[in-house]
Amino acid sequence: MASLSSISVLALAIMMVLVAGARCSSTGKVGFALAKGSTPTNLIVAAKSFGGTSNDFSKMQVKGQGSDKWIDMSNAGSSGKGNSVWKAVSSAPLKAPLAIRYQTKQGTTVVNDDIIHSF
Repeated sequence: MASLSSISVLALAIMMVLVAGARCSSTGKVGFALAKGSTPTNLIVAAKSFGGTSNDFSKMQVKGQGSDKWIDMSNAGSSGKGNSVWKAVSSAPLKAPLAIRYQTKQGTTVVNDDIIHSF
């Protein structure tokens, strides 16, 4: 018969797997694409949450290569293709590759380094 200690360890391990799985499934896969008209100082990005909706993002920021400053992006609505459109205006040209950091409405923050390679 299994001891109380080994049963507790097994129960804890199962609970940890279930919690980790719930966190992974809530973020899903996300794709980013530059929208037509984007420039190094006026960035327009279409973000798509595969398995989610265009309303899954609550906050988005961008950072150029060599910079340590994140620039807030504003939600410019939906493209009508399941994408949400986000805009950022930078006082200095952003240098690719760009990193994007976003927060989901569930509160998860995700950083995608080198996600946009050129303008």
